[in-house]
Amino acid sequence: MKKLLLFLILMLLVTASACAESRILVACFSVTGNTAPIAKLAAEVLNADYYVIVPKTPYTDADIQYSNNSCRANREQRDNACRPAIAGEALDMSGYDTVLIAYPIWWGEEPRIIDTFMETYNLSGKALATFCTSGGSGIGTAERHLRALAPDSSWLGAKRFQVGADRSTVQSWLNSIGIEPDEPKEEAAMMKLEIGSAVLYAGFADTDAARELQTRLTEGSVTIDVSNYGGWEKVGDLPWALPADDEQITAQPGDIMLYAGHSMVLFYGNNSWAYTRLGHIVSFDANELRGVLGGNERRLTLSLAE
Repeated sequence: MKKLLLFLILMLLVTASACAESRILVACFSVTGNTAPIAKLAAEVLNADYYVIVPKTPYTDADIQYSNNSCRANREQRDNACRPAIAGEALDMSGYDTVLIAYPIWWGEEPRIIDTFMETYNLSGKALATFCTSGGSGIGTAERHLRALAPDSSWLGAKRFQVGADRSTVQSWLNSIGIEPDEPKEEAAMMKLEIGSAVLYAGFADTDAARELQTRLTEGSVTIDVSNYGGWEKVGDLPWALPADDEQITAQPGDIMLYAGHSMVLFYGNNSWAYTRLGHIVSFDANELRGVLGGNERRLTLSLAE
């Protein structure tokens, strides 16, 4: 299944570990890239926080070959009790009063990882809405399932979008179900990473090391030599040390970590070690990151996104 290109950057994105800065959250699961652009448009229209539902075990192209009856997605969809694990730290839901849940339709229903999301968090008393993309199936069955998983929530509506739906289409639906945009937030600084022909963008973590890195990059771009290690990371030495505050962390694809006070580590797989958080890449999913970071490129240029 051919993947569509994701939007490179949306300045209102937050990392999966961030605390709530908006009263509205858009949570999105997207494997092939059909759903994510629409979910990001919704987050932009609403000045909402954006959360990517990342599976602990990423889906490969073979996993979603629906013509293969035994592929992973088909096996999961046949098992109503299946709950694929979600990677990363849990969200703090306490600050949100409105949550929008976005996903593709798989065999007429929501992917089982959406059920995992619904059962992970206490959504009681929150206003919920759901939307999807699909090749033809409607959202009715998925909506009924999700309503049953959050019976004490206030449900605002559901919508199936055509792939490639534009901003005005998304905004019209949000208006129709009465969701008002949140107050605009100050744009967060973003890190730009150039490696080979790829350009990646990352949000900064809330650590002294990340703040020092951001300050350093205000002085100009930096190019470092990087190499692959362990089949799960790209690592290179920074030209200066940063203030380390290490903790035992299980890194996820997209995480950017500081190791030993002076090495930057970009993860396209998983590893558990003592790191200090520097940021998280928001412009590529796990499968794409493996292709970008797992290659032989040995030069990485860091700068602040303009």
